[in-house]
Order: sequence, then C-alpha cells, then structure tokens
Amino acid sequence: MIRHLYTAKLKPGVRPEPIAAWREALLGLRIEGMQALLAGPDLELRAGNDSFAIVADFDDAEAWVRYDEDAEHNRIRRELAQPIVLVGHRVQFEPPEERPSGSIRNVTLIGARPEAAPASIAELAAALRALTVEGMDWIDVEPDLGLREGNADLAVVADFNSIEAYHRYDQDEEHNRIRRELAGPITAWISRVQFRIQD
Repeated sequence: MIRHLYTAKLKPGVRPEPIAAWREALLGLRIEGMQALLAGPDLELRAGNDSFAIVADFDDAEAWVRYDEDAEHNRIRRELAQPIVLVGHRVQFEPPEERPSGSIRNVTLIGARPEAAPASIAELAAALRALTVEGMDWIDVEPDLGLREGNADLAVVADFNSIEAYHRYDQDEEHNRIRRELAGPITAWISRVQFRIQD
C-alpha cells in the first residue's frame, strides 16, 4: 500500500466556501486502486499550522500515478486548489501496517536541510516512532519514496482519540526534546495540519 500525504497553506483571506468545495470534489474522486481519501481544514490547534490536509491510500505506486495524472483530479487542482493555495507539500510512503481511524489526524511533513545526513533523518524517525502518549492511537514515521520530485523527506502521521490527546502529544516532554535536539538541527521546513476525521 502507498499512503499519500499533502498539506497546503492557503492564501490570506480565503473564505470557507472554496475550501469546502475543494474538499467535496476530492472526496468524490473515484480512481482505480485508490482505497480511501480523507481531507479536511486545519483545526487551528497549534500556531503556525498550515491550512488543509489530504491523506489518500492506494493499492500500489501505479495506482498513485493514476491519481496524480487523473484528468478529474487535475481539473480539481487547477480550478479549485490553485486559486486558493499559497504553497503545498507532499510525500508518499509505505505504511508499516493498516491502522484504524481515530478522531483527530495529525499530518506533519518535514523537509530536511541539504546537508542533513541520512543517519540523522533515520534517528529522528526512530525517536518519533517510539513516542507513546495517552490518547494517541498510533503514529507512523516514514521516509518519502521519491515518486515525485520536490517531495518532503519525512512523513509523520498520527491519530488521536480527542483534541485533548493531541495537546498532550504536542506538549509531551519527550516529544519536545526530539523536536529540539533531533529535528531542529536537520529541518529546513515543517508543515503540519490537524483535521477531524469524518466518515
């Protein structure tokens, strides 16, 4: 399985209606090999967050390519996303296992500095994978597969059973040590969004 993560920072002053139209169009996509697609606006739980996230699962890399090249998907990008998106980031990775959905999904994409050693990125990923926080259902931390040029280097996706659980994760002492000591020195940019999972 391939999991695709996308985060977007929207242009200033974008109203809720075009965001809702973009989300509704994405949720209506039907592409061979696409298992699921979740999308939603940021819940504003953390200062500096981006505005919108997409999480989509595919049978394999070929199915992801069909999604990336799909005519309707590209119409949605061109007509609904491009007019409101200031900057977007993406990553594709192989999740280690199928995960149940929680209530709140956190999507974090990390772009590493050019001089960052692969061993440092791997150390950061291992430390984040080992985090345990009350109310965090699961966390996946995986490197990008390189299916598209310009992708982020590292994907972090986690589900929480409540907003309070996300705040515990965000304020957790070990999590903040990892941010400070392992992520800080090698991170060029970071993009994160928390959104509510809706069936």
